[in-house]
Amino acid sequence: MNHAKLTVQTAEGDELPVWLAWPEVIPPAGGWPVIYVLDEKEFRLLLQMRREAGTQTTPAVLVGIGIPDTERRHYFYTPKIGRVTEQPTCTGGSSILLQTLLNVVVPEVERWLTVKPLSSATLVGHSLAGLFVAQLLLQEPARFKRYVISSPSVWWADFFVLRQAVEWRCRSMETHRPLVHVSVGGLEQGLTPADLALPAEKQQENQQRRERRRMVDGARQLYETLDATGCFELTFKVLEGADHG
Repeated sequence: MNHAKLTVQTAEGDELPVWLAWPEVIPPAGGWPVIYVLDEKEFRLLLQMRREAGTQTTPAVLVGIGIPDTERRHYFYTPKIGRVTEQPTCTGGSSILLQTLLNVVVPEVERWLTVKPLSSATLVGHSLAGLFVAQLLLQEPARFKRYVISSPSVWWADFFVLRQAVEWRCRSMETHRPLVHVSVGGLEQGLTPADLALPAEKQQENQQRRERRRMVDGARQLYETLDATGCFELTFKVLEGADHG
């Protein structure tokens, strides 16, 4: 595939790297489908998976959007939560990231390449980025065609996204039923094989943290709550033997 790297700037002045990968063939009539992937690691993982799959996958443009560090990930991938719950420190910048994606990244991709409209694109996020994707699904379900929510950080702000999902009601979506895939690692709520090599105190700490976060139960609850609305085409998968990474 062809490759390029761009740098975009948010409204608050952060510089974010953006990676593009596209097929080495003439685009089809109507343009290529686009997969937007949050975080560099996940972009490169998906790129490698598609290379290995070869002709078994539909040619598409991959767009990776990077966040510079852990602190900014917590900021950009989390929403403002209003007055009901206290806003965790250094969080609440998801609207800034969304506007950067829609108003800066997408126009750059469309300027560089012949692609299908955004309403037919896919958005992929893992962990905190999975939380971001879930939030966007609840806020603007018609924005993308497919939402891939991998190991979402449902625990954030006392399971804020799950409370939102329970309260969510269908809007008028007769012509657009988003495709939503939720997945989680089967080992995310307990100890992994790697944990068993750690001191007992560290094992206990990891176990307690994962029990509090309820990653597997939370992902399943998100799926079941969305499924109950009847508004989405949903799939859910627990990846047995997989941890959060």
